[in-house]
Amino acid sequence: MKSKALFLTTAFLATAALTSCSKKNKEPESVVPGSDNTQSTARPAARSTAHPPTAPVTNPTANKVPAAASPQVVISTSMGDITVQLDGTHAPITVRNFLRYVNEKFYDNTIFHRVISTFMIQGGGFTPNFVKKPTHTPIKNEATNGLSNARGTIAMARTSVIDSATGQFFINVKDNAGLNHRGNGPRTFGYAVFGKVVKGMDVVDKIRNVKTGAKGPFTRDCPLTHVVIKSIRVVAAATAAAPTKAAAGMTPPKAGAATKPAKAQPVARKVARAGSRPVSRTSVRKAHK
Repeated sequence: MKSKALFLTTAFLATAALTSCSKKNKEPESVVPGSDNTQSTARPAARSTAHPPTAPVTNPTANKVPAAASPQVVISTSMGDITVQLDGTHAPITVRNFLRYVNEKFYDNTIFHRVISTFMIQGGGFTPNFVKKPTHTPIKNEATNGLSNARGTIAMARTSVIDSATGQFFINVKDNAGLNHRGNGPRTFGYAVFGKVVKGMDVVDKIRNVKTGAKGPFTRDCPLTHVVIKSIRVVAAATAAAPTKAAAGMTPPKAGAATKPAKAQPVARKVARAGSRPVSRTSVRKAHK
């Protein structure tokens, strides 16, 4: 009996050790619309949140980072042009990083590889042949800047690591309050908004409605017909030293007076995890990184 008990105890401990090692070796899963993760085959189970997300917290140290230029850029795609007003005042690190890739023509001939019609469209990291482009060092996550992931805003995709954003970005197609800063953990820190579409939301809506499915290395949410980012170019440079209220508030500039920035409303969604990408609270399974 003693030998049998010893055998069972030894077997139990060995199984526990193997399980522990297996968990440690798993690929990190992204928390939001992803960007860098090619492990898109993972389909983490969705889980619901009991409480609606709280309002984003303003970063008290944001003013310590010098403001960046706040130009407009045009994202030329195979389905039309999208003009984005960048916000170097609230997201100086992110805007400088994005413009670095733009000036290097990094985004030329890349694709929107992840599209969820009720969530966001994500791209800027893969070629039409699904080759992942090499990137620079990840940047600090500026999700605490007070800007909300409202419809039409552009934000950086990342993995489950808070400061892991590189080149991939996504455009929110609805108010995604669950992607705002809500805490200091990987799943609650949020995704950094750094600009807003001021022209071409009709193009964004065309892209959000394309047919998607399994393609290349992705098992879901990939456009079956490529949506190509032909190029991204700076078209209007406006320094952030004297930003307009519209630019600072992330609302499209209008003649006469600037409108107040729209606040993202809490959205009841399910939270899922996936590579480097925004975690869709509905179906996103960390931003395909």
